[in-house]
Amino acid sequence: MIINAPQFLSLVRKNLRVSIDGIHGIRHWERVYRIGSVLSNRTGADLQVVQAFAWVHDARRYTDGSDPGHGKRGAIFARQINDQFLHLTHDQLNILCIACTSHSGGDTTEDPTVGTCWDADRLDLARLSIEPDVGMLSTVAARDEEFICWACSLSAEETESRYL
Repeated sequence: MIINAPQFLSLVRKNLRVSIDGIHGIRHWERVYRIGSVLSNRTGADLQVVQAFAWVHDARRYTDGSDPGHGKRGAIFARQINDQFLHLTHDQLNILCIACTSHSGGDTTEDPTVGTCWDADRLDLARLSIEPDVGMLSTVAARDEEFICWACSLSAEETESRYL
């Protein structure tokens, strides 16, 4: 997997229009990766797809504000880099592209892999001081109160460590 691979980060930086250290940057991707990895064990989601989602879903944002096309651009980016970095099968890549394209629309889904991707992203809203809305989470596992607290604590831990 591509976690912090220098070549991947170099490629992302070439076209990233928001700060890689900003609210939709690498720290967010790392938390989505961590939340999604743990959540996958509880939902039966495809771990490879969920981990790839963490790295590409916001990698083609133009702004940290409203950016309706960023998910689709992330899906296109995933297709462009699959052979070099993601190594997903055709079916896995299609699921990843669905997850990327619609991750910020506010929908929920019954698909465990897409739902886990969306839930991992939404459970990192604490970085913006937003409590995740349980009604916007797709999976039963993500709606667990203890899991929500754990996921939200990841942002708090990072904030605390940055100012020590």
